[in-house]
Amino acid sequence: MPPYTPFSWTVPGTVDGWFELHGLFGRLPMRDLLAPAIRAARDGEPVPQVIAGSWRRGARLFLDKPGFAAVFLPGGKAPAEGEVFRNPALASAYEAIAAGGRAAFYDGPITDAILDLSRRAGGRFSREDFTSHRRSGSSRSRRPIAA
Repeated sequence: MPPYTPFSWTVPGTVDGWFELHGLFGRLPMRDLLAPAIRAARDGEPVPQVIAGSWRRGARLFLDKPGFAAVFLPGGKAPAEGEVFRNPALASAYEAIAAGGRAAFYDGPITDAILDLSRRAGGRFSREDFTSHRRSGSSRSRRPIAA
């Protein structure tokens, strides 16, 4: 399977995992937990040296991929070491997840954006792929094991 094709994509399980773990062990509101990531994405962070080099090499590989340049090549180039990179779209997605929970990712505007990107890239994701996504062996019915 070619690695850089929509046919190798899977429905992201990270957000579901966050909420599974939060349901079992979380005490703070998700908004508080995501606040540092929201702030970093919105305000930006300096790009470390090793990341800048990888980013530069990756830019050549992914330049023609839908949406890549708009997000990851601000001003038409990969950010240099020490340059502040901002990702307001990621900040907005995290804010939606913090406010709307798991459904904000798997059945809402974030899903719509992923489905649109999939269509533009020749992928075959469907809304049902996202709305029916669930980590197998869901821990919702299990209780944490006492230490």
